[in-house]
Amino acid sequence: MTAYPISLSSKYSSIELVNIIATTWTYKVFIALFLLPVGVFLSDIVKRFENTDYYDLDISYNPFLAFKEENKKIKRNMFGEKK
Repeated sequence: MTAYPISLSSKYSSIELVNIIATTWTYKVFIALFLLPVGVFLSDIVKRFENTDYYDLDISYNPFLAFKEENKKIKRNMFGEKK
């Protein structure tokens, strides 16, 4: 929102500048929406190839419990395991 007006304000009118900003934003949103399923698909292939998939199970991110000692062993690699 600030880079285009600063760098292009001397070359384009304000209406053209708004058009450039809106077109660029729309293009970026559509590309991101199109490439999201592709990225999810490719990451799934990599996870299956490497046989890894990590989850934070049984982990508390409560800062007040950060120094509480527990002797539980946590299995973080849950790929392919059935519950």
